[in-house]
Amino acid sequence: MSNYRIITDENKLKEFIDWLPELGKHEKFYVALLARRKFAKDCPSIKSDKAQLKRLITCKDRLFDKIKQMECPIGSYRLKGQDIPQEALGLYINVNPRNLRAATLRGIGALAKLVESGGDNYNPHAEMLSQIQKCASDRRYVVFDFDSTDELKLQEVLEIIEIETKVIRTRGGFHIFVPKEKVVDISDKMWYKKLIDLPEIDQAGDLMSPVVGSFHGGHTPKFL
Repeated sequence: MSNYRIITDENKLKEFIDWLPELGKHEKFYVALLARRKFAKDCPSIKSDKAQLKRLITCKDRLFDKIKQMECPIGSYRLKGQDIPQEALGLYINVNPRNLRAATLRGIGALAKLVESGGDNYNPHAEMLSQIQKCASDRRYVVFDFDSTDELKLQEVLEIIEIETKVIRTRGGFHIFVPKEKVVDISDKMWYKKLIDLPEIDQAGDLMSPVVGSFHGGHTPKFL
């Protein structure tokens, strides 16, 4: 039996991991393996655009191994009793680290409310992971999802930003990472509004991003 393929370029993945911010106290990275309907439109069991198959938190040193462990036998990931096909997979990460201390405090309250509700259909593990995903530490990057493959328009965006950024080429466009510590160096203080008003900017803020060197709907994200 063959395995799912998550890592498509080990060298690019390791380069990406090296680029990720160093973690501070109480910080971890949040990673999710998704099945996306837009990648596998013929798979009836994927009802939403982003169905979570696996999610975890990890330190930087263990990230590669954690991703490698996701490469389990085909058929291990299932929805509605059906195997998830390889082409549906996409691996994502919050480049901005998550704050475990803040998530724990929020999680205590969230779990208490679940118990007080009197129901029995809840999952403490899933609830805590959800709280971790929501709790970013000091954000190192403002992330923009540029939903176009037009590199000339991308260059116009980079000229608005002015400062050095990191760009990932995704399956359908680009993710742009603007270092927050460098934002003060941008002379045009309306730069953020100019970007989010562009029709090609799909989302902005603390976004999950495709992992460079991993499988992403038949495409391998890479640094531009």
